Amino acid sequence: MALSVLVALMMLAVPLASSSNLFVDGGQTNSNGDAPVVGASTGYTITFQLNADGKSLDQIENLNDIIAALNDTDSNSSNGVTPAVAGATWYLNENGDLCALVMYEKGVTEVKLSELIKALYNGTDSKISKGAAYKLISWKDTTTGSTYDSTITNDDIIKKDMAFISQWELQSGYVEVPVTVNFDGDVKEYIKAYAYADGKIIIGSTDGQIDDSALVDAVEKVGKLSINGVVVNGADFNPIPVYSEGKVTYGDNKELPADGKTIPSTSKLTVTYTFNDSKFSKIVVSSIAFKGGKDVTLYADTASDYTYKQVFDALIAAKNVELVTSGAGSYDKTTGKIVNEDNTVLTSDKHYVLSKWNGTEYLNSTRTAPATLTLDAKLNGYSIAFMSKGQYEVKFVEFGKLTADACSLDVSGLDHWVMITPTALDNATSTSGAVTASIFEQFNFASESNIKKIETAATTGTYKVDEPVYVLIACFTSSDKTAYAVFDASNGKTGADEIIGNFGNEYINRIVVPGEISKSDDAKNSIPSPSATPVYDEGNIFIGWGENNYDTNKNSVKVVNASVSSYKYTITFYDGNNVLGMFYMKTGANLTNEATFKGDIVAIQYNGQLYGAPTGDHVEGKYQSIDAYNDLVFSKKNGYEIKQWNDANKNSMIIFKLNDDKVTIIDKVNIKDMKDNLSLYGQFEAKKYLIAYNGNTATATNNMPQEGTVDSAVNLFSDAAFSNDGYKLKEWNTRPDGKGTSYALGVSFTLTGEQYEDLKGVPTGNGLPSGYEKGFTLYAIWEKSSSGSGSGDNTDGGDNNTDTYLLA
Repeated sequence: MALSVLVALMMLAVPLASSSNLFVDGGQTNSNGDAPVVGASTGYTITFQLNADGKSLDQIENLNDIIAALNDTDSNSSNGVTPAVAGATWYLNENGDLCALVMYEKGVTEVKLSELIKALYNGTDSKISKGAAYKLISWKDTTTGSTYDSTITNDDIIKKDMAFISQWELQSGYVEVPVTVNFDGDVKEYIKAYAYADGKIIIGSTDGQIDDSALVDAVEKVGKLSINGVVVNGADFNPIPVYSEGKVTYGDNKELPADGKTIPSTSKLTVTYTFNDSKFSKIVVSSIAFKGGKDVTLYADTASDYTYKQVFDALIAAKNVELVTSGAGSYDKTTGKIVNEDNTVLTSDKHYVLSKWNGTEYLNSTRTAPATLTLDAKLNGYSIAFMSKGQYEVKFVEFGKLTADACSLDVSGLDHWVMITPTALDNATSTSGAVTASIFEQFNFASESNIKKIETAATTGTYKVDEPVYVLIACFTSSDKTAYAVFDASNGKTGADEIIGNFGNEYINRIVVPGEISKSDDAKNSIPSPSATPVYDEGNIFIGWGENNYDTNKNSVKVVNASVSSYKYTITFYDGNNVLGMFYMKTGANLTNEATFKGDIVAIQYNGQLYGAPTGDHVEGKYQSIDAYNDLVFSKKNGYEIKQWNDANKNSMIIFKLNDDKVTIIDKVNIKDMKDNLSLYGQFEAKKYLIAYNGNTATATNNMPQEGTVDSAVNLFSDAAFSNDGYKLKEWNTRPDGKGTSYALGVSFTLTGEQYEDLKGVPTGNGLPSGYEKGFTLYAIWEKSSSGSGSGDNTDGGDNNTDTYLLA
């Protein structure tokens, strides 16, 4: 954990996690009781709350002297002063609580609870005092409710954060008087103890008497009030009174009597502050950049208007916003911007990026500002790029909070991390020559120097908030067995031929994938390519990484450039409303035959895959770009044959014909000069098929043909097709024994494209016409009629007698 964060936690009395290892420099508390800077160990914070409810206006006396004594290693019991507790450092947090930071080192420093409690006493007398009105009785544990004083016998070793509330007892002769504070309508209630006799409290300056000046001082200290404010359009930004002095009254707004006079001890006191609205107006500024996120109120002289620029300058002058000067950015009053607007602006405890007023006005705008403003800001830290198993993510990290938990990628099987700046990775992989693994540095989340290096880079560089300061790469083999492949989204060329891309984030143009080194100098191991796909400006398309087998010899870093093609237009192929695929065209000009057409294609998208230019020939067992080209251009559709591709206006763009071998080839291309992307729609011709009707009797040997067209309805023949004395035609069937699929006489029948493709052949002979690729036979199924004695009968040809083929 960074030093600045540890100090901030102590100042806020935020308990330190008992399992945290704190890496900080050595040192001691200073004379004013500020939070200490201590040596590295496991820290616990013990908080002694002196005014837990915030109501008491009576102050702890000589608190800074008490802290100095508690940290005084020269004190000893021989002079009646309890010596400092070894291993404990005392300080005040911002709430005014007394805190002890215990640095626990097992077997070396083991601080006991009794030592801390007794350190607050001189013998049996408490060092903590609020004057004669109160006596400190004990300390109450906020967790257990147990109370302790100088007689404590609890010798437990401090092993956790603890908090105690002071238990005060009002002494005889004193009364607690309610005090109402009205600060411009904001009303709060307090208690102040005063001495009384005979039911009266004396007005005067002696301790225990009501002194209006001392009461106002106590109210402003405990309530953190001030009558002063920064006037944005004044002579300067030094605070001046904008409220009246606190006026003390008692009872029903009665003036306090003169010194030496008395008021009833049952009286209530009121302290009233009034805003000078005749002279000033309020300006309320909101921003998460302000400490605690609390609004800041500035003021304006009503005699003149004020601008956004004056408000911002006043915030800086009043230290509500403090600019970082150590190279992280500065405020340019000319432009009203933080130099490089995404650079760092520092408040008292956080880093923020400031941008504009209310999302529209620049910081130095000279336009008249409203009375309520929002200073736009976002929490600043830095961004880290994590990479693991070919994936990446960019995470924003607040200063002091970089842990392994910041990475949400899969790192199962992790052996170690390495680190590199994006600039170093760019320099190493974009220059000619061999790249070695020395560009990567070992990284450990528990290393103070590693974390410090990253934070230093973030605060001294010119990084934007979402620009990674470092890249952290997860490795899964030991460092002496790790080689690397760097996948570069650029095409590796220079000049006009260079194509630059990224992986979906403008700052991630390279992904590092580690792998195990080969077993011998000659061997090569496969490193998987990134799961993220590079993206490019319009007109460029990523084709792939090529062969994914890289030299993984010891200490080697293989740089793999993306295969990227530039294109000017696209041709999208449709079957109706369905996209079949796409061609990326280099020029789109003079495409008048297949050679020029094919030669202009730089990439093909087909069946969810991307292929390069359709060069070469088909290779058995491999599906290549030339195969995607053929399958897309010569698209096949069940039951149909491609005839041509038309544009949206039905103009023929690509026309097909059958060659001498009855193979479909391109006859002509009519794409002469593309002016825009082109959509082509397939014109398919339905195929014809043959239905052969068989009389299915010993005497009816001829077949009767009927032509059908895919997806077009035909009416099957009726009972007039054949005659058979003594029988009548009942139905048609795909088997002569009637055990196939039956069709009613004269019924409408449609053959789908899928059914066409499932047909096994075409009926032939017995007078049937030729020229059909597919068809099927329907057999007449007879039944005896009520009269007649015909000799015909269904022949039981069985499967071996039929030349029919079943429909799908």
